[in-house]
Amino acid sequence: MKRILTAIGITACLCLILGTGPLWAGYVDNGDGTVTDTSTGLTWQKDTPEDAANWEQALAYCESLSLGGHTDWRLPDINELRSLVDYSMYDPAVHVTYFPDTLSLLYWSSTTSAINVQNAWGISFFDGGGKSANKTILFRVRAVRGGNAPSTPCTPDVKANGEDGPLTVSAETPVSITVGLAPGGEVGKNADWWVAVAGFGQIFSLTPTGWATGIQPRIQYPLVALTPVQIFSGPLPVGSYVAYFGVDTTPDDILDEPLYYDYVEIHVVP
Repeated sequence: MKRILTAIGITACLCLILGTGPLWAGYVDNGDGTVTDTSTGLTWQKDTPEDAANWEQALAYCESLSLGGHTDWRLPDINELRSLVDYSMYDPAVHVTYFPDTLSLLYWSSTTSAINVQNAWGISFFDGGGKSANKTILFRVRAVRGGNAPSTPCTPDVKANGEDGPLTVSAETPVSITVGLAPGGEVGKNADWWVAVAGFGQIFSLTPTGWATGIQPRIQYPLVALTPVQIFSGPLPVGSYVAYFGVDTTPDDILDEPLYYDYVEIHVVP
């Protein structure tokens, strides 16, 4: 997903009617060094290994692990790892009854950064924030196995006059921009929501107080289904614009990964 940009002179209002709360995990200590999360179907290594590891070492460690009578362990992806975070706590941001030796440090995920393949994503269990770091750095590891069947992807949608674009209209033709979201398997995950438009070399974001320059989040809220909402309607000056709508599931008010987005190009001619 991409970043969201915004254009000049646009006035609009985005009404996000969001009605679900956080999803709470149900943990079961299996008594064999593993903990099962009944809400995700994932089984976790209970203890943090003594030694830190770089990313390649973390992958190899998990794949060679034999624990709880199973050998199909792996390094969790970023979304799996984030499911362990308890955002109501910090230092560490995790359920310490089930994961008592969790360190307030970064733990590796298997997710490589889409921006820089030399980096991979991890979660800091000090506050649950996500971070991309070079794969050679030594961080902590926690293995996972199992899980529910793959689910549908999170899909933002932005349209101009009901089209995916590119849209070309005259300066006298009104333009209607709408945004919608199908959260898929990410439903309920806390996220940053972004709405923006780029035009004339400038970027504006739709914030809780209106349009503002730069890339700024609209809201931080769990992902829920959003039926198409109109964020702008009216004519635009002659020029080219790109309207973006997206969400990222690292809820820290910073545009980062995992990032899901959509955009539409609009060309206004004389």
